[in-house]
Amino acid sequence: MSFIHNVLDWLQNLFDPVFDSGTPIVHIADVLPVADHLLVLSFDNGDLGILDLSRHVEFRGVLAPLMNKDFFKLVSVENGTLCWPGNIQMDPTILHRLVKENP
Repeated sequence: MSFIHNVLDWLQNLFDPVFDSGTPIVHIADVLPVADHLLVLSFDNGDLGILDLSRHVEFRGVLAPLMNKDFFKLVSVENGTLCWPGNIQMDPTILHRLVKENP
């Protein structure tokens, strides 16, 4: 086997657990901000949950605008991902995991 094939095999083995974690990819179907930093999320697989984002996220840096409650309410869903103005996005798979771990 060539050096390139060895490197490619090594990379595949390194990243396969990340991409093949057995967790199906889910997308957010809808979001409803209900209070402060509390969101009701529905997912395309039928799951529904409430998430207090302030328990999981530090509102610093690029996420600092989310500290403002009026700005936080501007949340929307675009292509299955949570979004706010200013290109702020949150990964739906991680949010799904947080909702399922903290019912």
